[in-house]
Order: sequence, then structure tokens, then C-alpha cells
Amino acid sequence: MIEMKKMIKFAGIALISAALLSACSNAKNNTQKKAETAAQSSTIEASDSNENEPNTENITQAVKQLEEKFNSDEKLVKIDVKNNVTDDTSDNPHAVITVKVINDEAKKNMEEMQTAIDSNSGTEAQKTAIYGIQLNVEEVAKTLENDNDVISFITPYTNGNDRTIAKSTKNENIIPLVK
Repeated sequence: MIEMKKMIKFAGIALISAALLSACSNAKNNTQKKAETAAQSSTIEASDSNENEPNTENITQAVKQLEEKFNSDEKLVKIDVKNNVTDDTSDNPHAVITVKVINDEAKKNMEEMQTAIDSNSGTEAQKTAIYGIQLNVEEVAKTLENDNDVISFITPYTNGNDRTIAKSTKNENIIPLVK
């Protein structure tokens, strides 16, 4: 019975993944209403520096795209932006966009999928779901103007640690895509 529930859950995840991939191709056709909703539900921290002013609109557009991809029917993730960050990805100040899973069921499923993939026992459905998330992050990252800006997709684990599922800049996937 528990195995059947898991199979049903993973089938649902595969469907969500397919929907995410479909959203990639339909993102250009989304309405103004979705974009306005995305702007209202996102958190964007403004920088005090004028250095990143021209990039602000580009970052806002990236946040809207991420909202459309990951929060289409319900609020599954929270998106935060930090500007003028210097970290291990670049010594140059850049923006870091963090997409963090906040839905409890989604967190649990993401942890199960990533743990299975890490132990080389992931099913095709699990791999497809993670791959779909990574492709969405990669696609939005390619629209960033600054080569050093980063988008990370993070899921909290039950042990209190966060796990980065996808991390991309305009020119590279810092976390390799699942194969």
C-alpha cells in the first residue's frame, strides 16, 4: 500500500515536471495578469548602490519568469533577490536570485527525489522532475544581463539543511544537469 502511494506520488511529480517543461515553451504567451501577480508575490531587495540600477529591470523580469514557472497554480516557492553580492561564484558584485521551496508536500517530495538520485537509485520520473526544474532555472538564467548573476533553486531538508537542486548563471550550470 505504501509502495502504491509512492508510485502515485511520483507519477504526480512526473506530471508536474511535464507541466514545468511545457511552461517553458508557453512562457512567452503568458498574460499580463500573471506577470502582475508574480510581481506582487515576489520579494525583491533593492540595492542602495546605483551601480546595478540598469540591471534592476532585468532581475525583475527574471523573477516574474520564475514565478510563472514555479508558482503557476499555487504558491510552492518563495523568490528572494540579493544585490551587490560577492561570493564563491564571483568576486564582482552581482545579484543572487534564490528560489526556495515553501510548500511542505513539495519539500518532502523534492528531498525524496534528490536523495534517490544521489544514491543512484532515482527513477526516470524522479530524474525527469529534477531535470525539469534545472532546465527552467537554466532558461531564466540565460536571460540575465550580468554574466555573474546567479539563480539558485533550493529545497529545505527535514534535517534543517538546505539543498541546492539547480544553480545557474547566464553562461553555465554551476550544478550539473541530471542525466
